[in-house]
Amino acid sequence: MTESYPYEVGEHVSELQAVDIFVRSRFSNPEWHKELAGMSPAAVQREQLLTQALNLHVDWMRFNLERRQASAIAALLSNSLDERDSRTTVTTASAAQ
Repeated sequence: MTESYPYEVGEHVSELQAVDIFVRSRFSNPEWHKELAGMSPAAVQREQLLTQALNLHVDWMRFNLERRQASAIAALLSNSLDERDSRTTVTTASAAQ
């Protein structure tokens, strides 16, 4: 636990914790903003590139989440269609007798 990151960090961190640590240690940390103002142009560019990398990573996490969500919706739809088809088959078979 540090001033810029208020939560306990163990030996291993999750992907979401790593993102949270990055964000809290920079954007919500007033000290980081002061340091940024005094950084060399190369250091500022490095911070910009790190931020762009974070944005790309978060976009990739979002894409994976949306893909899993689409798979779950497809499974629910498939199950719903199977149930509907089963009822239709039973109704059709009963009517044929």
